[in-house]
Amino acid sequence: MTHLPTALPVHHTARDPRTGELLQALWVSPSGRVFWPLLGASPDDPSNDDGASGADDSKGGGSSDQGGDQGGGGTGDDKSQDLGYPRGTPVVEMTEKQQAAYWRHQSQKHEGRYKSLTGDRSFDDVRKDLSELAEIRRAQMTPSEQAIAEAREQGKAEALALAGNEAATAIFIAQLTLQGHSEDAAKALAENFNVTNFVKDGRVDTDSLAAFAKRFDRAATADEDDKDKRRDFGGGKRSGSTGGGSIAAHMAERRAAREAKN
Repeated sequence: MTHLPTALPVHHTARDPRTGELLQALWVSPSGRVFWPLLGASPDDPSNDDGASGADDSKGGGSSDQGGDQGGGGTGDDKSQDLGYPRGTPVVEMTEKQQAAYWRHQSQKHEGRYKSLTGDRSFDDVRKDLSELAEIRRAQMTPSEQAIAEAREQGKAEALALAGNEAATAIFIAQLTLQGHSEDAAKALAENFNVTNFVKDGRVDTDSLAAFAKRFDRAATADEDDKDKRRDFGGGKRSGSTGGGSIAAHMAERRAAREAKN
């Protein structure tokens, strides 16, 4: 089936097992290969058995169990009984037992397809092979191609780092506001926040970040002197404090953030 620029192609026999409507392709590659929903097989692949139609079973090669479905005489009902579910019937109209048989059949089919590609190799072995293949391809690149590839990887890493830093900063500010800080005070603390300590490979260590934010807890206490003592980070007691939100308290918070950064 060729690529249609204005509309995606519709399969001539296969139907969506949930709605019973003819399948419409997800997209068409520049080479003209059509990609279909659900199982992702091409329309000429008999493994594209979605329980809605078996009209394409005679085309192309498929899994061993599909080959068994095509062989021999008998009626379609006989073939359906072999699978444990009625072919040509939407999944939503099957009984629970038939649905279980249908999905078991699909699982076995895709497992067979995976093994036909990888043999008995584990997932880690396959990933290692792909990594080695990438290294081989890289070694075969020209210097300019390698420079372009490095620039892309660097850009990707920088984008991940930036997104992680922004996310960690937002989480830190949100945690501080939950602890009683005003939004302005929380943002002021975040200005001196060494966010990189809590981001690795673009992922935020939320547990460590929450524990760090608790160092700036503004839980109210009955004794204002105790509060001042808790806010004393080595510079002695501050005088002139008028409570939460005062200039002295705000400066103490900024100093604490700088010390934490160092």
